[in-house]
Amino acid sequence: MCIRDSKFGAEQEFEGVSLMTLNNNDTDASLVKQHLAYELFRKAGIPAPRCNFARVTVNGEYLGIYSHIESVRKKFLRRHFTKASGNLYEGQISDFTEKADGTFDVKTNTKKNDRSDLRKAIRALAVPDDHLFDAVGKVVDLDNFYRYWAMECLMGFNDGYSGNQNNFFIYNDPASARFKFIPWGADGVFRARSGKASQAGTPLSVMAEGAVAHRLYKTEEGRERYRSELLKVLDEVWDEQALQAKLDKLTRMLRSHTHLPPRLYDPAVDSVRRFISKRRNMLDVELT
Repeated sequence: MCIRDSKFGAEQEFEGVSLMTLNNNDTDASLVKQHLAYELFRKAGIPAPRCNFARVTVNGEYLGIYSHIESVRKKFLRRHFTKASGNLYEGQISDFTEKADGTFDVKTNTKKNDRSDLRKAIRALAVPDDHLFDAVGKVVDLDNFYRYWAMECLMGFNDGYSGNQNNFFIYNDPASARFKFIPWGADGVFRARSGKASQAGTPLSVMAEGAVAHRLYKTEEGRERYRSELLKVLDEVWDEQALQAKLDKLTRMLRSHTHLPPRLYDPAVDSVRRFISKRRNMLDVELT
């Protein structure tokens, strides 16, 4: 649910915010997944929305706890990039392919709507393997992408870009003229495996449905770099003790405000807790 303060009056804001994104956590009975996921992305150095919680009441009816997520728009871009004038796109079942090119939703420079940068990326992914890294590296920030890709896998973000070509933003950063990935819609994290048929039987440490991930992973160099990055984020970002402590803190805060009964809320929190405690061993088996 988006609340736009300026819908009926130009430049209206509330506490400096003109657009609010509230998610009802319909698919996350624990209520904490988005908050934890975006925090982990930021810890890894990936531009990601800030996220807190809101008690939502409409016409006197209490609807429960919603995740209040920072909207990815100009103000977000100014915080994370030196320039906010580049093309920002939202991807929902979108990819750098001829078939899916038109599915990207442009969020900035909408009147100009120049998608030539997308077409450059599509052409770069079509080159032979021996020219792949050079071509893709000119249009996609590979350092950002490998980190982003490894974090999606680490958190079990099966409905993201690498797992399902879904729930992401890309920003063509004017400072480098290359795309950087930004996470979105992270209410489906902390799950070991997606239900996507083409992933059946694949390693738990690999998600490569997105065209960029798929092409890179089909090369030996691409596989080794992905493995190296996944080991890095396991070592540098994934701190089980800190995550469990944060989960304890959040559940103490949220429990008395949730509209969900304990029979739904408690097992959902326990599921997140188990994923956190088991994820390292789950991946280590394959990575070593």
